[in-house]
Amino acid sequence: MNGHSFPSKKAQKVIIYWDYENCPIPKQATSFGNVWNTMQRRIFSYLQYEVQIEAKVYIAASKLPNKIKQGMDVCGARNIDIPSWKPEAVDKRILVDLALDLYQWKGHNICNAVVLI
Repeated sequence: MNGHSFPSKKAQKVIIYWDYENCPIPKQATSFGNVWNTMQRRIFSYLQYEVQIEAKVYIAASKLPNKIKQGMDVCGARNIDIPSWKPEAVDKRILVDLALDLYQWKGHNICNAVVLI
């Protein structure tokens, strides 16, 4: 093949941990929904089948424009509010959440892939 190993179809989920402050949607994007749909198409294309996608978007809620918040809500992405102004607070929270999720999934084949943005 092309060097990729595709996960088993038994697991039914891909989880995205998104550090929005360090990687916001492009300014030319018309909405969060357009970016979300593009991400879904790429994930489905890679896996070669459709799975449930859960997104956790990490940012201080006060920094997020209302238009983006509304788009996230419509698409089902969860905003994880990080109220701290310390430089690496978001990175640390993502690592803690990822570690806890991996611990909970151990042996349950819950997740196909984890995406870090």
